Amino acid sequence: MKLFFSIAVRAPFSFYQRFLLKYMFLSSRFPVLLLLILFSMRPSPSSAQDRQQNASSLFLLPQGNALSSLSGSGFGNIVQLHPSDVATGNPAALTLLTQPSIAVSLQYGTTIDNAWIESVNWQYSRLNDVLPQSAGMVYPYKGWRLGLGYAQHYSANNQRGPIQVTTETSDLAYYSLEETRLHAVEPALAYTQEGILSPRDAWTIGIRAGLHLFTHDTQLDESYFKWNLHSPSWTIGTSYVWHTNDNRYVRAGLFYQDNVTLEGKASSFSKDVARIVLLPGSNSENPATVLIEPPAIQVAWPARLGGGVSGEPLPGLTLSAEVQRVFWQQAEEQYHYKDQTEFSVNAHYAFSKAISGTIAFHQAGRDYPQDIRNPEVAFFGFDDAMQARYLALGGVVQWSNLQLDLAVADSHLFSSEKNQQTLLEIGLAVMF
Repeated sequence: MKLFFSIAVRAPFSFYQRFLLKYMFLSSRFPVLLLLILFSMRPSPSSAQDRQQNASSLFLLPQGNALSSLSGSGFGNIVQLHPSDVATGNPAALTLLTQPSIAVSLQYGTTIDNAWIESVNWQYSRLNDVLPQSAGMVYPYKGWRLGLGYAQHYSANNQRGPIQVTTETSDLAYYSLEETRLHAVEPALAYTQEGILSPRDAWTIGIRAGLHLFTHDTQLDESYFKWNLHSPSWTIGTSYVWHTNDNRYVRAGLFYQDNVTLEGKASSFSKDVARIVLLPGSNSENPATVLIEPPAIQVAWPARLGGGVSGEPLPGLTLSAEVQRVFWQQAEEQYHYKDQTEFSVNAHYAFSKAISGTIAFHQAGRDYPQDIRNPEVAFFGFDDAMQARYLALGGVVQWSNLQLDLAVADSHLFSSEKNQQTLLEIGLAVMF
């Protein structure tokens, strides 16, 4: 049964991928699974083809990147951080957490319609399940800070459909669900030495190392394939604070997080995903077959270098700015990504010891790969810029040993249609 797809595929797939997509004789449901695999993955660079097992690099949509700098306190995670952010940003920022504490942060987001391929009705949303956006615990002892944290770096629920598949005898529409998550569990350690340059300053160094975990599930009716990968990771950082004569301060921080590469075969898949397929021109007397299986995949998460500064120009008013350079080009050479710059600026005002508010602006996310931003391929809709720019409002309520954070960020005013959404962050910390 020969298939006819109603789309023109001009993205730079390998010859083998184009051959399978255009000419194979398949059963009714398998072509849709193959189409999802081909659109989600790309071949490794030619220099890697000499390996015994090549891996396809998984294409992660830009919308899935977490906005880790969002918090009710208005601070990011380079100079000063929430106790739940132990596994993100600068580990040296732990120095400001002077009480034993445990915290959790939840983040929810609205759905983005037509997030990528418009004619397929591609909807994106976060994986809004029981897992928090981040969680952590911190224990201070003299100049030391010991922490343990969890954080989500990428979270995507992609619903696709209808995908039209026309055969000689039928015209069918399929829907698919793809869930992808990259998260990490990491302990952190920081040490602070006071009086380095003057009696009113302090210098901190910090390190964080742990495990990045990646899960990817694709489902189509009763067909599915799943990956579960893991890889070690590490981050190093430093911070410096100087107090003025009137008890105000200036803080600065710097950190580097190494890139993470996760690679492996599918942990499970349904029988109809791995099967022997007749190639064009084949018949039962002269079989020519190829075994189609979910390939090994490679997920490259980029290194990043970040710095920030905060200060108190007026009593109760804190201003801060943070910037990070994300090295996508080094992590995903075959995609020809450009390195991206993320930044946030914040103003935080304490109305009293119990209540404070903040206003912030964040830029995050990344662009599409440059080698498939082809203006002639209108089907993919790659002309839209994909960096998300959020305007955020938030606040903190402190009661006894409890701290409640609340923040709302919206990207409708400053982002393209494919990145317009609203995020809600709720954080709770308990100090002992």
